[in-house]
Amino acid sequence: MPRRTPIVGLITDFGTSDTCVGQMKAAILGRCSRARIVDVTHEVPRGDVLAAAFALLEAFGAFPKGSIHVCVVDPAVGTDQARLAVRAGGSCFLAPDNGLLFPTLERLGRAEARRLSSAGASTTFHGRDVFAPAAAHLAAGKSFARLGPRMGRIAGLDWPRPERSQRQVRAEVIHVDRFGNLVTNLRPEDLPSGDLVFGIRRRAIRGLTSTYGDVRRGELLVLVGSHGMVEIAAREDSAARRLKARRGARVTVTRG
Repeated sequence: MPRRTPIVGLITDFGTSDTCVGQMKAAILGRCSRARIVDVTHEVPRGDVLAAAFALLEAFGAFPKGSIHVCVVDPAVGTDQARLAVRAGGSCFLAPDNGLLFPTLERLGRAEARRLSSAGASTTFHGRDVFAPAAAHLAAGKSFARLGPRMGRIAGLDWPRPERSQRQVRAEVIHVDRFGNLVTNLRPEDLPSGDLVFGIRRRAIRGLTSTYGDVRRGELLVLVGSHGMVEIAAREDSAARRLKARRGARVTVTRG
């Protein structure tokens, strides 16, 4: 059977107006020309590790097992912070050891981590000089173990979690997408049973809705998004603008 074309997904905060993304791709393809590179996003806000963590958590499930995920949002680039290669859930993840991988690895479970060497690399561009060569190494089918020595504990992340009490579930917005949808840290299993009322910014939204088409134009609604998280939206409008809400906004869930 022919070898499967390796897929390399890129998540960065580099934007596309400079040459950084192109240099990373060239560094990968120069070492493994058969790699197929997917630009997941290069628009993570600069240095925003939490946003990068969400981007990976949202996107990795769309990739087949065996994919390589390169995630470079690294405010501490050039320091002695470790650079990681992690194998989990049948795929590989390359990122700085700043907590970016934590939510995804928590979902996947058992993982093996290796520390990448940054010897001889630019102190400001590990994306090109450390992570891209490691991605090409894996895409070429070479040994994961040869990427570096084993790492034990890797960095966690202050990832917001829902809090339960007898009367309500307290949650928060963790992402605002380009449509103004407010993605919360709630999953369906976090919700109590029965009729629910979602509170945000002194507004109450009753019940979960299946589709945007179930409400009138401009009406606020709550539904489970394609990423499996509960989100607050407005049909053909921006919930973020309507509610004057952003990441970190508090959300409550009570029985109606």
